[in-house]
Amino acid sequence: MDWANYLSLAIGFAVIGIAYFFLAFWPLIKIMHRIGRSGWWSLLIFVWPVGLWLLAYTRWPAIDPPSQ
Repeated sequence: MDWANYLSLAIGFAVIGIAYFFLAFWPLIKIMHRIGRSGWWSLLIFVWPVGLWLLAYTRWPAIDPPSQ
């Protein structure tokens, strides 16, 4: 294989990676917004045991407003 084939293969993987990113993270970002969290919380999918634990045991601002 020459460099053109490697380049086209790399571009193909990049396109698939970007598509996966949007297909995986867009729903997670929407869920985080609905429970009152920032979309950045969806990055916890990379350390999902910790992220799931934090999400389960922290206060959800949209559902449990702060008491005054």
